[in-house]
Amino acid sequence: MHTEDGVVSPDKVTTIRHVSINRGIEWIAAGFNLLMKKPAEFIIAGLVLCVITFVLNFMPVMGSAMAVMVGVVAAGAFMLACRALEEGQDPLLAAQKAPNITPLWILSLIAAGLGLAVGFLGLMLAGGVMAAAFASPMLAMGLGAISVIVMLLISIPMLMALWLAPGLLVLKGVDPITALRLSFAAAAKNFPAFIVFYVLAWIATFVGAMLLGIGLIFVYPVLLCASYFAYKEIFGTVSGGEAVGFIPAP
Repeated sequence: MHTEDGVVSPDKVTTIRHVSINRGIEWIAAGFNLLMKKPAEFIIAGLVLCVITFVLNFMPVMGSAMAVMVGVVAAGAFMLACRALEEGQDPLLAAQKAPNITPLWILSLIAAGLGLAVGFLGLMLAGGVMAAAFASPMLAMGLGAISVIVMLLISIPMLMALWLAPGLLVLKGVDPITALRLSFAAAAKNFPAFIVFYVLAWIATFVGAMLLGIGLIFVYPVLLCASYFAYKEIFGTVSGGEAVGFIPAP
């Protein structure tokens, strides 16, 4: 890898570390332990996030896209707060005093656009399944199964690209497109751990939602803190990783 002057400087290279499959579980455990250091602050943040998400979900399709946008910004704020807490600083002040959050908002807009496209596709597929049900229940079941597979094939790569992108933006200072690329590469390199993490995240979210949604006030902060530890381990200063060149946004 070379820059324009033929020299690779440390701030223009990041490293993607390969981790074992069980790290997906341990990130969530670490996220819980970190939350318990400042439970009141994190739970209040989780409450705010839950209320915003709940309100947005009343808006078909567009609300889901906006919820994705809010989630990306919240993830970036939590990354800053988690780092501050580990360094003995006030997490809320750290989240509020980010040097430049414009790239994070740009990333959130990209995420909202992707979420909107996936939402429209989901509606189209659901409409096709409902229409097929009038002709043949068996055909509807087949189309339903195909629709689920199609949505997974589209949604999983999107989650891979968005997973650690907020952390790369706020903690490493890369541009949004590079953040998406590196996050996808990290998830692909650590796909088993990524899948374990998201399966556990889905289960925790489902259980939290079943508890009248109150559990999500606790679940959301834990998962966002867990993502910080995933970022820290995969993109931290480690050896034995895969070097990837990038040029930070000016």
